[in-house]
Amino acid sequence: MSHYPEPVKTRTAGHTKLPWRAHGPDEIGDYLVASADEVMAIAAVVQNGFRSKAETAANAAFIVQAVNSYASYEAMKEALRKLADAVETERRTYEDHRRLFDQDKPIPADNVIEHTGNVFDAAYASTNDAVKSARAALKEADRTASHSTTPSITGE
Repeated sequence: MSHYPEPVKTRTAGHTKLPWRAHGPDEIGDYLVASADEVMAIAAVVQNGFRSKAETAANAAFIVQAVNSYASYEAMKEALRKLADAVETERRTYEDHRRLFDQDKPIPADNVIEHTGNVFDAAYASTNDAVKSARAALKEADRTASHSTTPSITGE
């Protein structure tokens, strides 16, 4: 028989609603991490008598910042993946272009212009879209970071 009560089942899947905040310190220097609109703790950051008050507060703030910034991190990863794919497309375009002009037989001028134009237009569009995605992800990360750099701690 357990000494602990049965957990309250309020969610079926996923993590607790964002943003998270740290509440504390309490009378012994510990912090509770909870959703901004709830009082039920998600995690506790404890001093245990071994950590300084400053380190415990910094740990609580770091956990909150990491959690609240995770979506921006995922968006940046995706934007960087798209940018890497676009750079690879550019590299292949360059190689295709070199092969086209390194052939021994002459190529009719209209074929060269058509082929080169199509290849470079496609590569440019792909790279341009990837750069836009990367810039948007970085802008969102900057926005999120500006909200998260000040520790979200209540109760001090």
